[in-house]
Amino acid sequence: MKRFIILFFIIALSSACSVKREVAEVWNYVQEQPDSALFVLNSLNASSYAGRTLANYQLLKAMALDKNYIDVASDSLAKPAYEFFHRHGPKEKEMMSLYYLGMSQYYSKNYNNAVVSLDYVSNLAEQCENPRYIALSQIYLSHIYHRRYNFTEAISAAQRSIPFFESLPDSSYQVRWARLHLADCFVGKRQFDDANDIYSSLAGLFPSDSALIRQVLPHFAWSMLLSGEENALEAFNIYQKAFKVYHAKLDCYNLHHYGMTLLSLGKEEAASAIIHELEDFTDYPELQHDLKFRLLKKRGDYKAALGEYELLTGRQNEVAREMMYSSLYKYQRDFQRLSLENTQLQFKVERERMLIIQAIILLFVIIIGWFAVFWWRRAKREKEQLVSSIKDMTISLAQYQEQNTHLEDELELVRQKYVGAYKKQFQKIASLVEYYRTTSGRSDGRDLVYKQVMELSSTVGKDRESMRALERNVNAALDNAMSKYREAFSGKSLEHYDLVCYFMAGFPASLIELLTGIPKSTLYSKKSRLLDELAASHSPYKDLLYRSIK
Repeated sequence: MKRFIILFFIIALSSACSVKREVAEVWNYVQEQPDSALFVLNSLNASSYAGRTLANYQLLKAMALDKNYIDVASDSLAKPAYEFFHRHGPKEKEMMSLYYLGMSQYYSKNYNNAVVSLDYVSNLAEQCENPRYIALSQIYLSHIYHRRYNFTEAISAAQRSIPFFESLPDSSYQVRWARLHLADCFVGKRQFDDANDIYSSLAGLFPSDSALIRQVLPHFAWSMLLSGEENALEAFNIYQKAFKVYHAKLDCYNLHHYGMTLLSLGKEEAASAIIHELEDFTDYPELQHDLKFRLLKKRGDYKAALGEYELLTGRQNEVAREMMYSSLYKYQRDFQRLSLENTQLQFKVERERMLIIQAIILLFVIIIGWFAVFWWRRAKREKEQLVSSIKDMTISLAQYQEQNTHLEDELELVRQKYVGAYKKQFQKIASLVEYYRTTSGRSDGRDLVYKQVMELSSTVGKDRESMRALERNVNAALDNAMSKYREAFSGKSLEHYDLVCYFMAGFPASLIELLTGIPKSTLYSKKSRLLDELAASHSPYKDLLYRSIK
């Protein structure tokens, strides 16, 4: 049992020593190879770490994340590391962990706490004689003061950082960027000569450093513009050099400054395009409001410009807002004065315009009045002519209607006479046929009667022309009964239609027998079947056909 306990402690001790050794090795290359250091730290299982080992791990990972620009606004690592080293030391690691805590506060825009943290870092770095962290803390303090418009403190902090950067080996990069920031602070303080000297030296001494020059030239151009409107063209040329030679891409602030340069040169359309580009930077809407305010002011749209300035003022922090309120009041007074002057000028112009319009309207009314009288008289004449024409047409129409009524009456009389004559002819034929059947046995008498019957019946004979004539007469006399029968009972034979036509014509069976050769008894049965067929049909003309045949 004792051997087992001893072996367990030996394994735990060797494991702890291994962890400490791995964490200690990361210190050797975290500054120069932060991406490799972060990879190694992520591969370690920190859930079992505690005490100093955990604090070292947290500090190293906060450092590696910061150098890789990952999760820089989180203090979840730097804060517990600082709390441990603040209690247990060493002071060097207390300083380093506090620096990364201050950086997390800086990136999360908690500037008040960041200033306190970085200022204490600077003091600890002096005690530890560490120039790197003195320079880093001072340059970031300068950035915070610059963002809070405290340009005096910003310049002082930046100037303190530069000699400490210069004392470090291989620090030319940090020195150049510190000097660039110092020039920006001079611009904020409106010390343009000092700023332009730095910009010129940076652009001239390091022509091979394209990344630096892409930053220097837009800042240089902005400084030139702020130093005087007469330098707007020179500033524009510097911007063009940055774009065309070094292919610089502007951030939102430099893009805003470029838009102001375009406005100074009167390039309003190009400046308006810059305003649309600034819409993509949703975190900085005040830049778009400011440039739009300047554009509207230049165009003379003072009311809209004042609205943009009010939006711009509301977007600032407390310090900037107080500074801008006085300008807002001044703009309000100026805009009111300009608006009043514009209103008076517009009123004068409108009054003159109204006089001209009134004169034109009066002349137009006179012309319209003359034309109105002319057209009224003409319309009156045309109306009288139209009324007269309508009266004449009404009389003519009445006459035509009366004549048409007479014609219809005459036509009806003719039709009735025709139908009556036709029926008389049929009756005459029927009488002769009856006489023919009952006459004496003398052959000459029978022959004479037969001859007379055939002469009369020739008008309704069996040839097709005679049958068509007979069918037309039946249709005329009986409301198109034969045509309606053909429609209702299509597909019958010609002999069938001829027999129906004879029935409708009112021929007696003896005459039909004479014309067709069909015996009377057969004719009676055919007529009976025909009437039964009509009675059973669904034809809409059933009643008319039934009456006509019966």
